[in-house]
Amino acid sequence: MRYGGSSSKSPTSKSRSRAGSKRKAQRPATPAINLTLDQRLDILGILLALGGILTLLSLLSASQGFLTGWWLGILRETFGWGVFAVPLVLMATGGWLLLRNFDKVPRPSGERIIGFGLAFLVALLTLQVVAVELQNGIPPAEVGGGRIGEWLRQTLVVAIGGPGTDARARSLNYRYEVRQPGRPQTRLSDGGAT
Repeated sequence: MRYGGSSSKSPTSKSRSRAGSKRKAQRPATPAINLTLDQRLDILGILLALGGILTLLSLLSASQGFLTGWWLGILRETFGWGVFAVPLVLMATGGWLLLRNFDKVPRPSGERIIGFGLAFLVALLTLQVVAVELQNGIPPAEVGGGRIGEWLRQTLVVAIGGPGTDARARSLNYRYEVRQPGRPQTRLSDGGAT
């Protein structure tokens, strides 16, 4: 009754109990399952490999269910005809993650990974340019290089113009000529006129 209240606790004991509760709140919660980095990478490798196998089987199947149809629709719209490389990349990445600790498995360098990625983007761009030429206009997203290929094509058209991006290589002003034995020379750039 020191401070006029009926409480037997002093003000310093209240502040100590608050400090104790703050210390309890600052402790990080321990996870239920502790996994090492190697174990996490192994699980990721298994998931990637299984995802690649299921995607490949779904691509080869004549009919798809709701979930696989949705997944393949996203992949086809994104990569176009390049969708067939996606399960191979998933399986290769997952397999490498599972086998990375063996001595005989080569470790890819950063340059090699970037090179494969750039080669895939160039392939999508080329597929998109071919699809545009075949369809005389912009094809649907599921053909050619998909949305990625169309974005790359549009970026190049803006940067260097349509003839520079065109599959006929008109940017260098070459005229391709077809010579057939016993026939007059025809020029493709003139529509076949001699």
